[in-house]
Order: sequence, then C-alpha cells, then structure tokens
Amino acid sequence: MRKKAPLLDGEAPDEEYQLDKDSDLQLLGLPRPAFWRIADEYNHYPSCKHAVIEHKSKNLRDSIVQLESTARHLATVGKNVEVTVIVAERISHTEAKFYRKGKDNKLYDRRRGVAVQIRPGNHLVDVLIFYVHEVNKMWDNHSSRLDRYFKVA
Repeated sequence: MRKKAPLLDGEAPDEEYQLDKDSDLQLLGLPRPAFWRIADEYNHYPSCKHAVIEHKSKNLRDSIVQLESTARHLATVGKNVEVTVIVAERISHTEAKFYRKGKDNKLYDRRRGVAVQIRPGNHLVDVLIFYVHEVNKMWDNHSSRLDRYFKVA
C-alpha cells in the first residue's frame, strides 16, 4: 500500500508525482537522479501549495537533505515549493536530542531553538513533520466528511 501524503489546510493533493518513477520525473522536467538525493513525492494542493514530501528514511537529517536537494532541483526547472514535509513513525530517542516537533507541526532544531528551514530558491521554507498515525487520522476524518456529503440513499 502506498504511503499517504498529509492533508494540508484540510485538503488532499489534487496532483501527485512519485519521484521514484521516471515518467513523473519527465513530466516535471527533472533529470533522472544519478548522484543527488531525492524525496518521495511532489504534490500540488487545491490551495495552490506545492509540497515536497519525504517519508522518513534512515534518520531525520537524511530526510532534510533529501527535501532540500529535491526542492533545489525543482526550483531550477521553475517548479514552486511552498511546503516541505517529513512523514515519520516517530522521532527516535537519539534524534530527540537534536530535533523536536512543535505544536505547529514544524520541526525544530533543539540546539539553536529555531525551526528547521531549507532554501529551495531565493526564499526559506519551514520543514513540517507529521507522524504516520496523524496522517492516517487526517485521511479517516476526511473520508468520513466526504461520506456525509455524498451519502447514497
């Protein structure tokens, strides 16, 4: 089963690109990644936000590197990046010494006390973090709302 992207502003993505598929990379105008780190998804949301999403790899630092690398490559081909997201099972005990999740879902650097940000182009973008169980709950709530609207008699 494919991992789910988080809902942003209560909305599901209306365009999803799986960055491990050559066909999706071609649609975005990106070269096949030979030596650069690539995130898992690039999505567009109805609120006109473009998000790069990484389903946590081996550690948070690695995920941040993948988000930044992907966002920079997207910016070079003229694609917008307004949101970067890590979806993780949890923050491990070791990683908790360096990072924490804020109530605003931003990832914070404990040593500096600031939100972790990346620079895809000429602007800074916060790195958001959602836990898998939170994403699943978002989708369950979203589905139940849709069921109420489109209830068949």
